[in-house]
Amino acid sequence: MSREDKVKSRSTVVSILAKDKEITALRTSQAHLAAILEIAHEAIISIDEHQRITLFNRGAEKIFGYTAAEATGQPLNILLPKRLSERHQNHVAHFSHSSDGARLMGERQEIIGRRKNGEEFPAEASISKHNVNETFIFTVVLRDITERRKAETEREKLIGELNTFGHTVSHNLKAPLQLILGYATLLDVQAKLPDSLQTYLHAILQNGRKMQNMIEELQVLAGVRKADVALKPLNMGRIVAEVQHRLTYMIAEHHAHIETTVDWPVALGHGPWVEEVWANYIINGIKYGGQPPRIRLGATDT
Repeated sequence: MSREDKVKSRSTVVSILAKDKEITALRTSQAHLAAILEIAHEAIISIDEHQRITLFNRGAEKIFGYTAAEATGQPLNILLPKRLSERHQNHVAHFSHSSDGARLMGERQEIIGRRKNGEEFPAEASISKHNVNETFIFTVVLRDITERRKAETEREKLIGELNTFGHTVSHNLKAPLQLILGYATLLDVQAKLPDSLQTYLHAILQNGRKMQNMIEELQVLAGVRKADVALKPLNMGRIVAEVQHRLTYMIAEHHAHIETTVDWPVALGHGPWVEEVWANYIINGIKYGGQPPRIRLGATDT
């Protein structure tokens, strides 16, 4: 064998080894892709330029109810409600001529899918396109969001019930309770009652104020989702003073001694929430701060 033939032979061997390496790498890549398609919970569907299904993974089988054999070769329309088929065809056609490589579907309207049994369901989907041998292949990744929609519906139902409850609390409970507390306070200040009746009156005041605090806390909670909460600079000293005024009867009943600083820092927050935090702190301090309870309120730099 001449030197030239040996060189050609070596070149051929190197070329064969390189090709074999490329084939092995391609097979490995295909195996990885097949594994991803197999375990994905989302529906992964590829269609050709004629919008016929060329790939239908396990996730798509579970979501739509078709087997891959049943779906492959069929038009994409079998997965859509008839009333929406034309719109989706136009969407894909428009996307094929756009410069985008991928986009979300249903940016303006919700995507609706149709299962083999005719059942419709809400979905989220994205679409991408790839040029393979001068031919576009489109791939759709779709997620069934039926359970999410059910949860959102249930959430809206609960919010509606909370609204109704908040209205009931505000108009049907708070007003008569304030009237009761007003009369009880007037009797406590002006009337000279026997000790036994005075004990009952104090019980009315104590439990009435507890209920009033509960109503106010519930109203704060009900108001959280009505609008975005605005954080504002708070006069902490004034908030603490208002809480102490609110708890005047409880403080006097337990002979609590409360010390407060005059140098409160300015803090950002939502006033009603912060007030309830202070109320809870002071109430717990009175309950568990010894006999008589001593409470010191202030702030330190950290």
